[in-house]
Amino acid sequence: MSLPSVVTTLLVCSAALTIGAIQERAAESAPPLQEADSTVIFFLVDNSASLPPLDPAGRRREALEKIFALLREQPHRLILFGGHQETSIDRPDLYNSNGQWTDFYFAFHAVEELMATYPPDTRFKIILVTDGIHDPNPGDWQNEDLPVNADLKRASLERTVALVTRLRAPLYVILVGDRTDSAFIDDLVRGANGEWAAQSYVQRLSQFFDNNGVLLQRFVFRADPEGGLPLVEAVVRRIVAPPDARIEVSLAAALIVVVAVVVGIGVRSFPGSGDREIVDLGLDRPVHVAVDRFRRLSSGVPAWSWRGLSLLDSTREAAASLTLHQLNQEFPPDGFDLSRLDPTTRRLVVLPLPALHEELEKLQKSGNKDEMIFALNLDYAARNFSPTRAEKILTASVAERRKDEPMEFLHAKIHLLFDDTLYQRLTAPRVSCILFGQGGAKRDLRRGNRVRIGHYHFAVTDVALGGKKDGRLVLSYERVPSRLGLKTMIPGFLQRALRFRRCHERLVA
Repeated sequence: MSLPSVVTTLLVCSAALTIGAIQERAAESAPPLQEADSTVIFFLVDNSASLPPLDPAGRRREALEKIFALLREQPHRLILFGGHQETSIDRPDLYNSNGQWTDFYFAFHAVEELMATYPPDTRFKIILVTDGIHDPNPGDWQNEDLPVNADLKRASLERTVALVTRLRAPLYVILVGDRTDSAFIDDLVRGANGEWAAQSYVQRLSQFFDNNGVLLQRFVFRADPEGGLPLVEAVVRRIVAPPDARIEVSLAAALIVVVAVVVGIGVRSFPGSGDREIVDLGLDRPVHVAVDRFRRLSSGVPAWSWRGLSLLDSTREAAASLTLHQLNQEFPPDGFDLSRLDPTTRRLVVLPLPALHEELEKLQKSGNKDEMIFALNLDYAARNFSPTRAEKILTASVAERRKDEPMEFLHAKIHLLFDDTLYQRLTAPRVSCILFGQGGAKRDLRRGNRVRIGHYHFAVTDVALGGKKDGRLVLSYERVPSRLGLKTMIPGFLQRALRFRRCHERLVA
C-alpha cells in the first residue's frame, strides 16, 4: 500500500523542480534583455524553385526587407540556399526562388563558418524558412568522402543533423506549404534544441498557450502560402522576442496547488510520523488497546476517527494489553544464602533503597568506629563497582543469583544509589505489554524502547507517574503505513500543517 520513498519527494518537490528547470533553461536559451544586441539571427531561406513565395505579389526582396525591419538594431545575416553552388550570404537581391536543388547541409555549413567569425560569447538563433523538401545535387558531394554506393539523400540528411547538433544554437523552422519531410525536420529540431523540444506535446502546448516561453517553446511553425507575408512576420516576431515564462510559472503554481491538495487529503487524518498517543494507566490495572477502530473522539479534529489506537473493555479485539507497574525500590535478596553474613550486613542487604541510604549515612555519622569503617568500605567498594555487573546482579532471576555472593549483591545495591543513570533505568516506572495476534509476545516498555502494535511502529517517548490516573505511557509514531506512502515519507510537521493541526498529541480513549 506504499510506494518507494522517492515518489513522495517528487510529489512534494515537483513544482519547485519545475521552477528550477525554468530558471536553468532561461539562463541557457535566453540572453539577458540588456545584451540583446549580442544575439545574432541567422536567416536560412530556401531559394529553390519548389518554395512558394512569401508574399502574394511576389515581391521577394521587399518581403525579406520587411522581415528584417522587425529586428531593428539586432544583428542578423541572410543565407539563401539551394545547392552548394547556389548558396549566397547577405544578398537579398538574389532571392528569386529559382534554385535547382535543395541541400540543407551546405546552408548550415555556411552558418558554421560565419559563427567562427564572432566572439566566443556571442549568442545565436537560426531561423530556417523552407518547404522541407531535401533534394541534394550529386555533383556537390563528389569530394565529401561518402561511402561507395551510399544513398546520397540519406547520407546528406544524417550529416546535416550531425552538423546542426554540433552548432548548439536554437533552431526555429518555418515550413511553407504542405510537402514536408516531417521526420527530417523533427531530427533537426531535436539535434539543435534537445529531446524535450522535439516532443509533439511540447509543441502543441506552446501553440495552445501562444507562448514564447522557456520550457514550452515552439520551434516548428507552419505558414500557409495563402497567408502571405503578415503570417511570416508574426512568426518571426514571436521567435525574436525574449522568452516569457509566465505560462510556465502559472502551470508550476497550479501544480503546487494540486500537489498541496492531494497531499493534504492524503495526510489529513491522525496519525502521522512524529504524532503521539498518550495512554493513561492505573497501577497494576491492564488497559486493552485496539488499532484502527472507528470511534468518536472526545476532543480534537476530526470529531470521528478510524486510525490509530483506541481503548477496549476486553481483549477479544485488542491488539495489545498495557499494565503500569509501580516503582521498584525494594530489590530483595531473594535466592541468596544470608546465613553466613554478619548481623550488620544481613540487616542492610534486605533494606529498600531509601532506607538503605539512610542507614549508611547513620553508620558513617553516628556509628562506632568499626561501624564507620565498615560503612566507608561499603561506600568505596560500591562506587568502584562495575555498572554492567551491578545491573546484571540486580536484575538476575532467583536461579541465577545462586551463583553470586550476597556481598556482591549489597555492593550492587549501594552502587545504584550513586549511579543516577542506572538508578533511573532500574527504578523508573515500567509498562508490561502483551502483544496479541501473530507473533504475540510479552515485553517491558521503558523510555527509549520500540514496539510494534498492529501495523504501527512506535517509540516509547515517556513512562511517568501522573496524569489523569496513576501514570501515563507516551508512544510516538515512527512508521505509519498509507496507500500512497505519504504518511511515511512526508515529514510530520508538514503533515500537521496540511491538516491544519497545531497539536500532534492525542489522548487514547
